[in-house]
Amino acid sequence: SSQTPLIFDPMSTIAFGYASCTGTSILFCNALRAVGIPARVVGTPAWYGNRTQGNHNWVEVYVGNNGEENGDAWKFLEPSPALPNVDTIEADPCGRWFCDPSRYPASKVYAAKM
Repeated sequence: SSQTPLIFDPMSTIAFGYASCTGTSILFCNALRAVGIPARVVGTPAWYGNRTQGNHNWVEVYVGNNGEENGDAWKFLEPSPALPNVDTIEADPCGRWFCDPSRYPASKVYAAKM
């Protein structure tokens, strides 16, 4: 099916073994927070400001200042199970599909301030 599964809550994601990007982001964020890692779900409700173009959610992890320049930052993690490789916080977030400049500024991205 080409439709996004309507599975969002962590228990359903675990029970069914799959979920939308929103569902996997919520589960991943909750798991990180459960072990004391600051995390938040981030996303856009409408690519290009148009809901028919779809939405997307991902996770950001807070990395405290470790002595490096710009070390105090939120780092991107893509929880999508469809990725061919495991994502890491060291990976360049703009090497992914949603950093395409054509998607911005029309696509609004939201995250909670923490």
